[in-house]
Amino acid sequence: MLAINLNLLVSDYFFQVDLTEEKRYTLSQATKNILTDLDDVVYIDIQLEGDFPAGFKRLNRSIHETLEVFRSYAGDKIQYKFTDPSLAINSKARNQYYQYLADLGIQPTNIHATENGKKIEKMIFPGAIVSYGGQDMGVMLFKGNKSAPPQERLNQSVEGVEYELISAIKKLTNIERKKVAIYNGDRKIKNKALDGLQQALKDDYDLTFIKNMSELSNYHALMMIRPQQHFSDREQYIIDQFVMRGGKLLVFGESFEINTDSLRTDGSAFALQKDLGVADLLFKWGVKVQPNIIQDLNAGTYPIVTGNMGDQPQIQLMPFPYYPLINVFGKNPMVNNLDAVKTAYVSPLDTVKVKGVQKTALMYSSPYSRKVTAPVLIELTNMRGQIDPQKFNQGPIPIAYLLEGNFQSIYKNRFLPAFADQVNFKKESAHNAIVVVGDADILINEVNPQSGEPVALGVDPFSRQDFANADFVRNTLNYLLDENGIIIARNKSVKIRPLDKVKVLEEKLFWQVLNIGFPVLLILIFGIAWYFIRQQRFAKF
Repeated sequence: MLAINLNLLVSDYFFQVDLTEEKRYTLSQATKNILTDLDDVVYIDIQLEGDFPAGFKRLNRSIHETLEVFRSYAGDKIQYKFTDPSLAINSKARNQYYQYLADLGIQPTNIHATENGKKIEKMIFPGAIVSYGGQDMGVMLFKGNKSAPPQERLNQSVEGVEYELISAIKKLTNIERKKVAIYNGDRKIKNKALDGLQQALKDDYDLTFIKNMSELSNYHALMMIRPQQHFSDREQYIIDQFVMRGGKLLVFGESFEINTDSLRTDGSAFALQKDLGVADLLFKWGVKVQPNIIQDLNAGTYPIVTGNMGDQPQIQLMPFPYYPLINVFGKNPMVNNLDAVKTAYVSPLDTVKVKGVQKTALMYSSPYSRKVTAPVLIELTNMRGQIDPQKFNQGPIPIAYLLEGNFQSIYKNRFLPAFADQVNFKKESAHNAIVVVGDADILINEVNPQSGEPVALGVDPFSRQDFANADFVRNTLNYLLDENGIIIARNKSVKIRPLDKVKVLEEKLFWQVLNIGFPVLLILIFGIAWYFIRQQRFAKF
């Protein structure tokens, strides 16, 4: 009777004990809040069913376990199933379904699998379709850093399952959207060059391009892209008070200017020093954009004329040191397990000691990089020669910083301008955050010269490789603006505990004998002991 009452009592209260070292089955508090507040059913269709190598089976199992934990908080409002996209009625239906998945952003991956003892190459779609309120959203679950070994990348994908799924659920269920103002300070950057940025953020935020700072009070965040011209006192005051009142500031820009058109046509261009329009504000709050340009041996490519075949120039893609590929990151959820980020003409950052402000480096150049002081002549012909690696020894160099803390107004302890609001002036902010990146090209997409259509943000126009620029921008805004803090789920760490292959080989026979022979020995011992016990018991009669 006691056991029955205890079971009835426990059935009304959910609890679980996560005994894993890294707490892999424990959800973040923000995830729990979203799941318990669901108003309607969320349907999740995971496109990862079938015969896979061990690594993808582990990812499949991790997704299943995560969704079961989701259900423990959301109950029947989380419904899921696993689907094999290849099991369509015919090839036409299968191709249509593949196209549907691709349109949702679930990109295929080729793996090598074994079916009926034969090795085959198989195309899978390691993602999920999340549906809520009649809307569908595609979620890629196989992510991570492409330069990492396959097992490590799969492990990074396992670590990101909770964040990717709950992030999609939040997007579909979130009614109140934050407003982000985008200020383009370089008139050479046309609207199509920022189309990729808009596409990357449109599902999460309401974006507005502004030409002046007069209405910043209506926005939650301000993104400044290459703010090169000097701002008036009034505009500086508005930006200053925007930050003092809790507005999030993101600055993307370099401390020099390059005529890239001259580089394309003439093969050379000068990088001339030019201060950011908000340099004084940033210095006051703890960071300085240095008057240098970074050269990195870990770099993207640029088409360079290497010779002529008759009257036709021979063009070859060659590493271009002014296009650093960022693959060294700091410790923060924004950049945890992030793939490489494509940059161009980057300025290094330095920090200034400011009381009450904590500084976290987010991105670095590679160890094989150096700083060159502007002005500097950039010549494509130099790229054809041998580059001395010994001269690239100043890295890693920080190129992005997160500033967090209580920021002081630059007008503190000064006479306020005549136009200032004397009554509502704030001398210091509550806890706030600012992100500064020494590159604006990180936000700029290329435009296809033939079709005139913009390509996605982070796609290299020459190699067609897809970089994580869009993920970085999304993560940054999510970190700054997400009051629920679901991005903390990106900090989840799942350790790989591989067996010692040498030890396994040496002790293989011992453990085989132990695992097979020891149970048999135990049964024999128990049988003999039971025989003698029976003998002694019945011998008394």
